[in-house]
Amino acid sequence: MRAGGGRRASGGLDMAGIFDTPQRLAKLLGSVSFRGTERPLSPVEVSEWLREGSAELGGDDEVMKRLGMKKSTWSAYRNLLALPEDIRGRVCWGKPNPDTFKIGFSVAHYIAEGLGEREQRVLVNTMWDHERPYTAEEIKRIKSYYKSGNPKSMEDAITHILKIDRPVKNVIYILISKITKEAYERLRTRSKGQGIELDAMATDILSSHFSEGAVTSVRIYPTATKVTFTSRGEDELDSHMKKTGCKKKDIIEKLLLDITG
Repeated sequence: MRAGGGRRASGGLDMAGIFDTPQRLAKLLGSVSFRGTERPLSPVEVSEWLREGSAELGGDDEVMKRLGMKKSTWSAYRNLLALPEDIRGRVCWGKPNPDTFKIGFSVAHYIAEGLGEREQRVLVNTMWDHERPYTAEEIKRIKSYYKSGNPKSMEDAITHILKIDRPVKNVIYILISKITKEAYERLRTRSKGQGIELDAMATDILSSHFSEGAVTSVRIYPTATKVTFTSRGEDELDSHMKKTGCKKKDIIEKLLLDITG
């Protein structure tokens, strides 16, 4: 087909090409140039029109030249055509929408690029299983790890990367409470006798009263203690206070001395 020429639709009627029709060209330009969510064409329509324009002008380079489009942008749009048809219909401008299951263009084109249909569907189908949908950067990291050959499946790659990118938040709770001179000396004497640093020994003692990981550190001073808990540790501390009848200012000394005798 000659550059600039129209294309023949079914039934033998001439349909003007994109670059022969100002209205169509304006829609395409408005869609690839504008940065908002309200654009004349959807992302997939842009992909289809770019493919049509390439056939019309005899090659990709001429279309990119006329639209002032970079190769990376061109590839991003054309990648969408590699998605299964049902997924293509869910690609939108802007961010993914968990209410409509729409997938943002910046995420969708990374899902489409260089993956088979099964892997694409795994990424799309698991996108809504988490507190927030995947970001474009997370998709790139998941794909990179998947292609390294280390994970056995795309599901394993997703689990691995999300553990790194989305660690469980540990809410920190710090309690500073008093300690009597007598209790301090008993703890210090015990640590010397065992050849253990005082704070390390106190951490071990206090941790024995809580679930694993609930106590993160203990500092012992001559007149006070400073204990750092996770949010779970804070809840368990409340249980100890109810059980012993101690107030916060006394509970740490009580728990430490329960071990030392």
